[in-house]
Amino acid sequence: MALLGAPSLLAACGSDDAARAGGGAPIRIGYVTPTTGRLAAYAAADDFTVVTVRELVEDGFETTHGTFTVEFLVADSASDPDRAAAAGDLMDAGVALVLVAATADTVNPVSDACEGRGVPCLSTMVPWQTWFFGRNGNPNAPFRSTFHFFWGIEDLAVTYLDMWDAVRTDRTVGVLRPSAGPGFAAAVRRAGYRFVDPGDAQIVTTEAWWTPDVPFISSLKGVGPVSWRLGPVANVARTPLAGGQWRRRGDGWDLSSSRTRQRRTSPPPPRWNG
Repeated sequence: MALLGAPSLLAACGSDDAARAGGGAPIRIGYVTPTTGRLAAYAAADDFTVVTVRELVEDGFETTHGTFTVEFLVADSASDPDRAAAAGDLMDAGVALVLVAATADTVNPVSDACEGRGVPCLSTMVPWQTWFFGRNGNPNAPFRSTFHFFWGIEDLAVTYLDMWDAVRTDRTVGVLRPSAGPGFAAAVRRAGYRFVDPGDAQIVTTEAWWTPDVPFISSLKGVGPVSWRLGPVANVARTPLAGGQWRRRGDGWDLSSSRTRQRRTSPPPPRWNG
C-alpha cells in the first residue's frame, strides 16, 4: 500500500546509515496475529504472507533514502486480549514498527500498547469505528503513534443489505461471528431484517480479501493507494468494500465480485497480487 498522508514510517523506523543493507543492525518489524485460539482462522494465510514479504525484501528494502535490511518478528496473541501484550515483547526486542491484524481482541490492545510507548503501529481487519472509538479515540486529539486502515460498519451494512435485497427471502438473517457488533445489527434491523445472533462463535473460515475481478495490483509490485488524508477521522484510512459470491468455473470455484451499491459508487479495494 502507499502510505499517504501519514508521518514518514521510514523516519519513525530509525532510517540511519546503520540500518542500510550491507551494514549494521536491520530494521525490525513486529507482527502480532492470532495464530492459535478461536480467532486462528484469521491468521490462516499468515505463513504464506510473511514468507512472501521476506522473499521480496531479502536483498533489502529500497527507498529514496537508500536500501535497508529488514527483519520480521512474529508474535502469537493466542486470540486473547491479555496475551496481545506480546507487542510489549516485540518492542523490548527493538522493533521499530508493529503490524497487527484480526479483530479488536488483538488489534486494540496492541495499538494501545504501542501508543503508550510511542512505537509506530499499523493495524487492519477491524471496522474503523471499533478501533477508534473502542480505544476512546478523540477526533480532536489524534493518536500520536497508531494508524489504521479498513472499512467501517456502515460499509459492511450497505454491502450485505445490497446482496440480501437481491434475493427473495423471509428477511431473517442468522450470523456467526466472534464478537458482537451493535452498529451492524442496528442497520440490519432498520432495513427490515430480523437479526438472529447466537453470540460468540468459533471462526473456522473468514472472508476472501482478493479476487481476480478486482482490477488493482499489489503495492509491493505496483501501488494501490491507501490514504489517511480523507478521514473519516485522523489516523484512519477507510477502504472500500465489495461483496462476492463463489461460483463454479470450469473444474473449480471462483470468487466473483457482486455489483453492490458501494462498489458502484466507490473504487474497488487494492488487489493483492501474491
